[in-house]
Amino acid sequence: MTVEECPTLCRLFEEYEKVIVYSGGRPSAFQLAKLFSKLEWAHGGLVLFGVEPTGEVHGIDAAEVDNLHRRLEPLCRELTEYLIELGTIDFCGRSVVFLIFNATPRNLSPMDQYRSRMTNHMTV
Repeated sequence: MTVEECPTLCRLFEEYEKVIVYSGGRPSAFQLAKLFSKLEWAHGGLVLFGVEPTGEVHGIDAAEVDNLHRRLEPLCRELTEYLIELGTIDFCGRSVVFLIFNATPRNLSPMDQYRSRMTNHMTV
């Protein structure tokens, strides 16, 4: 089964300029930080877990989906200031976990972000 066969995944692919597929298991903090740095340069994007670079959807085991969510939630808060939406798409008995990396909140209040970074920098 491929991404093209799932209307929801197709729509997500269309919505974001930068899409990263991650076919491995649970990512380490370092691997997730690398993904986030790629998305920061692109000013947002999408990460799909359980999808091969070829577009083949192999999915995440149902038992592993909750573990992946528990792993990703604190890492997302720790590794970036961006708004991250974490969710799961179930399609034909396969689960794909997604992260939507949204840069918009940062861009809506650039002065607040600047002040925050300067304050943190000055207190170090």
